[in-house]
Amino acid sequence: MKALLLMAALLLPAAALAAPHCDKLPKRVEKEQSAIRPVQRMIVTAPKQLYFHRIPDRGCATRVSVQRDSALTAYNEWKGWYSVQYNDRGEMTSGWVKGSGLRAAGAMGLDTRIAHETGQAAPRLPADASALVERVAQCTHFAGEFNGDQSEHDKRINATMTELRCGALEDDVAALRRKHADDAAVLKALDEAGQP
Repeated sequence: MKALLLMAALLLPAAALAAPHCDKLPKRVEKEQSAIRPVQRMIVTAPKQLYFHRIPDRGCATRVSVQRDSALTAYNEWKGWYSVQYNDRGEMTSGWVKGSGLRAAGAMGLDTRIAHETGQAAPRLPADASALVERVAQCTHFAGEFNGDQSEHDKRINATMTELRCGALEDDVAALRRKHADDAAVLKALDEAGQP
């Protein structure tokens, strides 16, 4: 019995020290991860639950999991791991999952999201409206991705938002609303994309 207690006491500090490395994305992952453009919709294919991880490391699993056939939004990839977000009736969960439990289901944006959430065919929009709605959705997402720590991650998010011209969205949306003032589908699409 004493031997078991001694072993437990010796192992406890090692286990306690293992967890902190999961709290911050390793610098090599920050530098090497690839941004997925456009953002992709992924379907869970794992036969059982697919667990979220705090960082792309098997030892950093969380208790959060998603079931087979759940839809995830993938933003970044690193060595077979995907940085994803899951929307469960408005409750957003982010983390890393193994790509072996996923299959790609197309670019994420207005059309895919509306079709998935309503079960109906997505409305056909004019090309300019479709492009701007996709831009609004992406800018809205990336605006919530800043850590505020001046990390490589933040620099990449800032560069992506500059490339998307997120600073000009308000004027661009206003112009599109004027142009398509009589098109209810366009106005609704802008609202649902999370316009600024």
